[in-house]
Parts: sequence; structure tokens; C-alpha cells
Amino acid sequence: MDDALATIYTAHVTIQKLRHDRALMEGKFDHAVIFSGALHYQFLDDMSYPFKPNPHFKSWVPVVDNPNCFVVYTPNVKPKLIYWQPVDYWHKVAETPADRWTEKFEIVMIANPDDAKAHLPSGRIAFLGEWDTRFADWGDLTPNPEPILNSLHWDRAWKTEYEIEYYDGRPAIPLHVRCHAVWEAERCDCGDELGRGGARADGDRGDDRKLNCVG
Repeated sequence: MDDALATIYTAHVTIQKLRHDRALMEGKFDHAVIFSGALHYQFLDDMSYPFKPNPHFKSWVPVVDNPNCFVVYTPNVKPKLIYWQPVDYWHKVAETPADRWTEKFEIVMIANPDDAKAHLPSGRIAFLGEWDTRFADWGDLTPNPEPILNSLHWDRAWKTEYEIEYYDGRPAIPLHVRCHAVWEAERCDCGDELGRGGARADGDRGDDRKLNCVG
């Protein structure tokens, strides 16, 4: 992360804090815990499906390839990132985060997903993300409270400078390019090619990433 990106990321985190402050106050919650998501496996196989992080999680941190992580936010407290890094002989595990964005977080490393429980705060918690029954005894957690989500979804319609510049760990496709690609696909009835064509403009990622015209 260079100086320019670090500057707009700092502003982005400040905006995230303000948005969550307002949502938590309106919803009468003390904390927000944002889950990156879980890994799911194919039936009768040890191969997992591609991991896609919770958009509320990746709006805080540029971590898009690591499940079982949590951002813990309490107003007026430095955000905490609970980062999963298992001990695994067979699979490549996520590297310890060390880029400049990590300065904005207290980082706690865990080897077991359930170890995250010990690092959650007490009080009323708005849990944002994929819910699992094991979270039920982790504290006073309310899964995906509608007032919180509605507030944050409204705010997400307005992209920060950081999100425009650095979306999903890569420069964003300009809006006019995305919309032109949609128009071309509709005009020539080649919607199936839209993902591959749009992705080529963004670094030839057509096989594993479809174009998202909303962003």
C-alpha cells in the first residue's frame, strides 16, 4: 500500500467508523462484529467451494481470501481484527497481515475458529454476516439486525474514494466501462460473455470473477 492509497484508506476507515457509530446508536447496540464468512465443502469431497467474503467485512479490511475472520468494532475504540491462521500441513494458510492498513487495527491471531469467542466484547452485539448455531453461546449476539443492515446498506450506495480506487484488491473498473459492457451484452445478446469480456478489461479474470455492474 503506497502513500496515496494509505491516505485514502485512513479516510475510508474514518467513514466506516462514523457509519457504524450511527447505525449502532440507532439500533441500540454496543458493538458490531463482522464475520468474513465460513468455508464450505463440496458434497462427499474435501475440496471447498471458492470463498467469497461478506461485503460488510471487506468494506473494513482488504482481506478477501481468508474465512473465519472477524472485525470487532466498538465506538471510540480501535477496531480489532481477529485473523484466522491455522496450523495446516496440507494446505497453504493465509499469511500474517503486515501491510500499512494493519496500523488501523488491533490484530489478534487465532489458530482455531472457535478461539474468536474469547476476543469478543461484552454487551449487546450486532453480528453481521453468515450465522452459525455455534455463535449462539458466544455472548449477547443478535444476528443481522435489520435496522443495522438497513443503515449500512444505505450508506454503501455511496462509495468512498478508497473503494473506487481499490476495490477487491485491484483498481476498480470505471463505471462508464462497466455500463458500456452491459449495454453491449444486451445489444448483441451475449450476456454469457459479459463476465469474461468485462473481466478482461480488469486483468483477464474471466474464468473466476464475473463483472459486477453495481459494484
